[in-house]
Amino acid sequence: MAVLVLSIIGPWIYTVGGRTRLLPLWEGVGHAEGPGGTYTLFIWFSPSNSGSRILPTTAVLGYSTLCTPRGARLNLKLRGGARGRAWWTMEDGHEFAVRLYRRPPFGGVAGGMVAPPRLTFEGRWQGPDLVMSDLGGFAHAFRPDGSVITTAPVWHPGTDAVPITFHETNGFWLTAPACPTAGTH
Repeated sequence: MAVLVLSIIGPWIYTVGGRTRLLPLWEGVGHAEGPGGTYTLFIWFSPSNSGSRILPTTAVLGYSTLCTPRGARLNLKLRGGARGRAWWTMEDGHEFAVRLYRRPPFGGVAGGMVAPPRLTFEGRWQGPDLVMSDLGGFAHAFRPDGSVITTAPVWHPGTDAVPITFHETNGFWLTAPACPTAGTH
């Protein structure tokens, strides 16, 4: 039933990136240089109704695993989508953005609190890949040793942005990806 609903609200997911997939989800991995070294980020998402029960949408919901240079593993929620309409297909060059965040225990009960790190990526589809920028998120969410700044503000200037390209992968959403150990990539 859920697959049928996703097929109706976001059929673009089946062909985005020029590849036909059987399940309504996209997954990829990217590497970015930030404070303390290389961050590896695994993301996966599916179309979401984004609050609309009638209109097709290009919103997505999903999850991600962020591996820090210290070898820490952070599980984050993902929200995002495309600007404009791309109901049936999403062409090369179409803009896309995702926001990653962590919910503390009982966060939904306490008014929907979101804990650091909070990262935003903007870019566009280029073939099967998402070519993006972190808008300075890594520089403002992590210390030079790669640890999370737990008091990082939600807003930060878009300085120190780094590029990240998410390359499409297969199957890691079924099992938790392993994070590289500290100092390896």
